Order: sequence, then structure tokens, then C-alpha cells
Amino acid sequence: MGSEGDKLWRKVERATGIEPATSGRLDLTDIRASYTMGLVGLSNFPAGEFPMALVKVKEKYQVTIPASLREKAGVEVGDIMEAKLQGKNITLIPKSVVDRDIEISLEQMRRGQVSRPYNSAKDFLRSLHREVKKLKKKPA
Repeated sequence: MGSEGDKLWRKVERATGIEPATSGRLDLTDIRASYTMGLVGLSNFPAGEFPMALVKVKEKYQVTIPASLREKAGVEVGDIMEAKLQGKNITLIPKSVVDRDIEISLEQMRRGQVSRPYNSAKDFLRSLHREVKKLKKKPA
């Protein structure tokens, strides 16, 4: 793309939040979408501060999340996203993958099912024996 095209695209991107296609060419569909966004009153929002952004579904059903949205959501390359279908809307939600054992441990901590740290194995065994005695005293 020539320098005139670069300047034009930067203006479109600043005004709409729409990024150029990965091929680097100015896409007529994106320009129409940005023009339409201006017509529906989104021009009242500061540059890059739109309640929505339009993206185009590419071959193999890929979409590019606009940089302004990625930055606000904290999404980075390699992140896992949950795709949800709600009616005819597809929602992408950033997710963190946690090992099952770690998830179980975190749930136990939330419920207060943790013990204090011990200074030695002897302290741990003493505490364990106390807990066994308590359990034996409780009626079944």
C-alpha cells in the first residue's frame, strides 16, 4: 500500500477502531462498515471509544479482534478464549486454563479447608495426631 493509502487507512482506523486486513490492502467492505458506523451516530464517541467494533469473517472463519478491544480485555497471542453461542450472537470470553489439581486446591482454600504452615515434620505429625483425636471424639 502506498503512503497515501497508509494515511487513509490510519484515518479510518483512528475513526472507527477497524484494523487493516492482514494482507495490508485497503478493504472496501471495511471502509463501508466504517462509513456506516459514522452514519449511525457513533461519530459522537471519541476516536477508538466505540461500544462495538465490526470485524470481517475471513477464509477458514477467522476474525481479527481490533487492537483497542484486545488491549482493554488484556488478550494476548496464545490466550484461550471461550466461545459461547447466545441466540445468534457469538461471545468470546478470555479464559485461563488451570490444572484440575490446582483448581481443587483453590476451592479448598476458598472454603477454609487449609492448615497453617509447619516448622518441621514433627510439628505436622503433632497436629495430625490432634486432628485424629478430635475426629474420634465426634459422635458418628
